[in-house]
Amino acid sequence: LDVDIMLLGSGSIRATEMNPIVLYGDLVEAFPYDDEIYMSTVSGGRLKNMIRYMLRDEVWKGVHCEFYQFSEGFRVVYDRANHRFLEFSLNGEEIPDDKLYTIGLQRFHYQNVNLGFGVTTEELSEVKTPRVVATSCRDVLDEYLSRAFRAMTVLFERELKPMPGALALLDLLKAERIPFALASSSARFSSSRSAASSLVDSSSLGAPDSSLGSSLFARSNSARADSSRASSSETFARRSTADNPA
Repeated sequence: LDVDIMLLGSGSIRATEMNPIVLYGDLVEAFPYDDEIYMSTVSGGRLKNMIRYMLRDEVWKGVHCEFYQFSEGFRVVYDRANHRFLEFSLNGEEIPDDKLYTIGLQRFHYQNVNLGFGVTTEELSEVKTPRVVATSCRDVLDEYLSRAFRAMTVLFERELKPMPGALALLDLLKAERIPFALASSSARFSSSRSAASSLVDSSSLGAPDSSLGSSLFARSNSARADSSRASSSETFARRSTADNPA
């Protein structure tokens, strides 16, 4: 997205957790709102005032408010007992009032920015006219998960090839598409967006899930065993026919 800070509406997230293997349908259920993302440019001072408004005293007394998830690196520390903000920083550096930052907001929250942050869209346009940087929040998540899949595939090929059965595991991953990077937008679920056959691994940017690997190895071994039994049965049948011609 090429924004300094993403402010994602907490209400957009409708699940507390997701399994290591994420069906596309699970993703839609957990993140049902597919808005555009607007990029605005604001000063550090305005940004801090926006956050102060979001966490104003009235919020803790039950007044209507909006809460947001901050992107990685943006840190806010608020002392609720003393009603003081102790820190505003980005990537470990204090945010000065006069420095400019780009922020990302979903369309709904951009259009209703006064509710969440106490500013108007006109005020967000003072430095630079806001513009759409993504037409689909969900496509951004798709891309992230697809990158995670590619990272995991590289890790599997590098780390598992020397291991017995690793090639069979890689073949199984490709054959069964577990996990599977989502297809291009034009081809993805052209008949039904609720289809959930494509799989991606949400934990694949880190170490591969051991339970997934164990399960896949077990299934691979089981498949080889089934193939071996089928081959043995066919050989036995041919021998029986040869020994007892009709």
